Amino acid sequence: AAAGPGLSVTASSSALTGTVLKAATATAVGTGFYLFQAMVSSTTSVFDIRGDGLTTLSQGSLVLTTGGLSLTAGGITAAGSIVFSSTTAATTATTGALQVAGGIGVGGDIYCAATAHVQTLDQYSDLRLKQAIRDIGVTRAEFDALRPVEYEWKRRSKELGVQAGFVAQEVQRVWPHLVHADGDGTLSLNYNGITPYVVARVQALERELDDVNAEKDSLLHDVELLKSEAELAKAEMERVKLEVANMQARMERWETKLEVHEATVR
Repeated sequence: AAAGPGLSVTASSSALTGTVLKAATATAVGTGFYLFQAMVSSTTSVFDIRGDGLTTLSQGSLVLTTGGLSLTAGGITAAGSIVFSSTTAATTATTGALQVAGGIGVGGDIYCAATAHVQTLDQYSDLRLKQAIRDIGVTRAEFDALRPVEYEWKRRSKELGVQAGFVAQEVQRVWPHLVHADGDGTLSLNYNGITPYVVARVQALERELDDVNAEKDSLLHDVELLKSEAELAKAEMERVKLEVANMQARMERWETKLEVHEATVR
């Protein structure tokens, strides 16, 4: 078997400015022929370029040791997984192993093992997407079961510093539907899902406060009535005391007259 290349094409000049290898056809662009086809057998294609420019790598991988891959149109469509092995850190929207100038549409779930930095985070909340809607009721026991804590991540603790939040296992005992277990069993917490429960509890406290204020106003009204009645009773008592004093004075005058009359009769 020959050890060298089956076909070798070498430019005749080190200052070549033209084309080293050119495949041309008088046929119009089409899908019925190939401009280039590399085979490892009579039936197994490794690499080919179709007449319309479609390039297919059927075996192996595409490895770029230097430079990069630029697509000016068409984009990339992958039926399998795309893995980026670069460990370049991202500190802005234009740094990191993957940089996207436009938007990203994702039809499935996204898992992020580090920190996600976003300007605005929206969740679908359209009535047309929901069913089994019901009001939330939060008991004092449920609300008190929430334990806000400060903590540090075991990984990257120096970089991330002190964090604040809840412990997923503790929330799971109260509202298990807010806790999700990943494929490796790691628990994650829907922090946005806690907000409606907090709002419901605050609204309930506001209603309780309104009831207390209404009861207080009623008691104050009763106190004012009692004070008014007490003032009236006091005034009535003063009037009675005055009448008693007047009656006592009249009785004393009658007693005096009676004594004088008796003395005259004797």
